[in-house]
Amino acid sequence: MFKGKKNRTPHTLSRRIVLKGLGGVTLGLPLLESLSPNAYAETNGNPKFVLVVATGNGVRQEGARFDPQNPMGEGMLVEPETFWLRGGSKALTTANMREDSDRSLSVLQDYARDLIIIDGMKYADGLNGTCLHALNSSKLLTGSKLRGNNRPSHMSIDQRIADELNPAGVGPLTAIAGKAEGSLTSFSADGTTRTMQSNPLRNFQKVIGGAGEGLGDLDALTQRNKFVNDLLRDQLDTLQSASWLSAADKRKIEAHRDLVQDIEIRSCELASEDLESRLEAHDTGGLHQRADRQMQTAQLHIDVMALAVACGYSQVGVLQIGEFLDMGKYVIDGSTTINNFHQVSHRVEGSNPLEAHEKMDRYFFQKAYLRLLDKLKERDLINQGMTIWANQQADGNHLFERVPMVIAGSAGGYLKTGQCVKKEIYNPKILNTILTASGVRKANGAPVDDFGNQPDSVKKGLFDDIVA
Repeated sequence: MFKGKKNRTPHTLSRRIVLKGLGGVTLGLPLLESLSPNAYAETNGNPKFVLVVATGNGVRQEGARFDPQNPMGEGMLVEPETFWLRGGSKALTTANMREDSDRSLSVLQDYARDLIIIDGMKYADGLNGTCLHALNSSKLLTGSKLRGNNRPSHMSIDQRIADELNPAGVGPLTAIAGKAEGSLTSFSADGTTRTMQSNPLRNFQKVIGGAGEGLGDLDALTQRNKFVNDLLRDQLDTLQSASWLSAADKRKIEAHRDLVQDIEIRSCELASEDLESRLEAHDTGGLHQRADRQMQTAQLHIDVMALAVACGYSQVGVLQIGEFLDMGKYVIDGSTTINNFHQVSHRVEGSNPLEAHEKMDRYFFQKAYLRLLDKLKERDLINQGMTIWANQQADGNHLFERVPMVIAGSAGGYLKTGQCVKKEIYNPKILNTILTASGVRKANGAPVDDFGNQPDSVKKGLFDDIVA
């Protein structure tokens, strides 16, 4: 518990303060620059996190596909490019991304200097053109050859990072906007699928503790004394009134409090329309699992992931939006509603599925990935780690080549940001680089260069093009 004593000074406190309240609630606060200059050594430096947002059904990019109106395959459609930026490999600026405003990646222009866009990632041993969403998803974070039932031979990078960098007993924070049985992105040590949490409030309870004291029972809105901020109000108020705390750190704490409160309220609103049902009913089929609530659920999961790294709860989190086929329903704007995203990707749903898929690409950036980047920017965390957006495949044809990936953040300067790299590269090399940038090392202390299964003809190592 934080004690507001007059003789406490910036030189006697760690930069990481953890508050404890009734019911076992534990809330880590963001790193505060007003505190001990020696805290870097005390906390083993600023930990580097990895957050992943994984979407499905590919993106709309140039390529030939079968004409769905011609089932005999006698004709092909060649779709125009709407996703990738023009010009191949190049430095990224807000200005030159804005010039490509007709391309979906331009949505990320405000973060140009923080981005690495990888144009050319591919999976080994792919079966191009085969409708195997699960196969693609299983390779994304494992880089592994697959056994039966789309099962990789080893863990995904989130498990490896959690094993080496998280506090003892804390696994990766995994989440799915959809039904938990659709989880196909995170894998444990033996390649077993990790069931991802579909209920945002459950992950929130992991981050703040005290799940057995009301927070996981009755709707928090009917018991205001159970809100986390209420349980910790005296400590938070004492800290924010401290004369030695900078104005910037006070704003950071206030934003932290707002995020905690907002997550609780919106989680409970999503749990039940009348705000009075028990969360147990929510867990077995609540609104968070409905296809038309996937983006609401995803946004809550994103807020919890941002809170988790700000609190120091976990150094890694993975959000899968949609089940492996993602047949979710999305209201993109006032005039476009996607009734089944999977069918849109196959160009068999809607009056203009090409336009709908392009809008979906932008929608995921605007509503999910940018939301996460904004939350991290508010807390000065962008370059402390890596925030990754990736897709299970290249496009609606389920291709294994030119699978898009975007990384935001330099991981403390390890990565060279502000660039688009157009180069054919197998994803194990990218995963090696992410692991090494996060601080994970081989047993002998060397950089990780052997994660996943590269083709025998490809030399092991890192993706040197993105290393600073």
